[in-house]
Amino acid sequence: MLKTSVDYHKPRVFIHQIAQISAAGDDLTSGYHGLLLGQYHLKDVHDYSGKLLGVGYGYSPVTTKNIAALQNIKEWRHSDDTVRALYVVSQQLNLDGLSREDRQNTGVIVGSSRGASALLEQTISAYYQPKPPADQKAPFFTQFTIRSHTSPNTTSSATSSFLAQKLRLGGGHFSLASACTSSLQSIGIGFKLLRCNMMSHALCGGVEAPLTPYVWQILKKAGVLSTKNGSPPLMAFGQNRSGMVPGEGAGLVLLSRREEPKATAEIIGYGSATEHAGSVGITRHAQGLQKAINIALNEAGISAEQIDVLTIHGSGTRQGDGAEIMAIKEIFACFSGKVSLLISPWATGHTLGASGVLKLGWSIEALKQHGKLPTPPYELDQKISGFRPLGLGKATYSCILGLGFGGSAAALVIKKINL
Repeated sequence: MLKTSVDYHKPRVFIHQIAQISAAGDDLTSGYHGLLLGQYHLKDVHDYSGKLLGVGYGYSPVTTKNIAALQNIKEWRHSDDTVRALYVVSQQLNLDGLSREDRQNTGVIVGSSRGASALLEQTISAYYQPKPPADQKAPFFTQFTIRSHTSPNTTSSATSSFLAQKLRLGGGHFSLASACTSSLQSIGIGFKLLRCNMMSHALCGGVEAPLTPYVWQILKKAGVLSTKNGSPPLMAFGQNRSGMVPGEGAGLVLLSRREEPKATAEIIGYGSATEHAGSVGITRHAQGLQKAINIALNEAGISAEQIDVLTIHGSGTRQGDGAEIMAIKEIFACFSGKVSLLISPWATGHTLGASGVLKLGWSIEALKQHGKLPTPPYELDQKISGFRPLGLGKATYSCILGLGFGGSAAALVIKKINL
């Protein structure tokens, strides 16, 4: 049986602050503005010989410059771009309101699919020498190219540990890898930990820097990259979609059990499940995603009919988007005249593990603007034509969806407050 109201015996969890960077903008406001105007930044991807591999979605020149500037600071010189990007994002947050006790009880949970890809690729490239001595056969291994900082800086926990140390947060730090649902899962887990009184605050989010030669090539071999040079390059839920286009992205949200005037939304439901269709597959009707949505709605104590803004995952692949559309129709088709779709990957690319936190931010903006949503500049799949025109009427609830390699599926339900 579906609950009829939220269980307020459990601590409530509020979103106090949110920060992000993406191809659509340098912060939450400019990013959503970029979505509404159809503005985004693209970036060439080259292999190590300089050969052009393709075009992805990249940060703006301003954000790119801010991240690169950290390379000139000794303590950041040997870090990966994922760590630098998170630090740049964190500077948008105002943590002055946290007491010393709060800081000691604030946990950090960061999700990423690929992690420190660039630093790993560069290190391995240096490790395997292209021209071995005449008396040895390739591959030739040499130890002097490996530096002492390589291990901690390429460990998956580097993102959360660097952030916790730089911001002096002592509530424990965790790095989570759950493919393209990583940041959405990190926020959901932060929500659960707060409800269990294990932290006073949780700084959650994700980061991805996938525009590297190796990541580009493995996604190409997996058969998920777009095969067309369209405009926009990625057409999530598009009638003529042909695959994903990776994008850079990072975002953080500060969660708390305290309801304060600066809180912008409340997390009221979280669901997670597994698709049983192989390492890269998805069931035809995305059964795992349906399960995650129903779990989140049940915990939220609301019905599918009450969702105003449904923020889709939208990888841009034929199979992935097709299955997600089937799941959406299974749960929301009866209420298609009441539910609006928020489709954003066409302006950011597929930001893999960072996608969930970016979409959470834009969901809040959509609720704040009474359902004013961006319009994708291409023909959408006919199977979703029954959903109501974008941006009509009052908006209170949003559901954010996530899917990833390995069958990862997640859903988060939020409610607008104090707006």
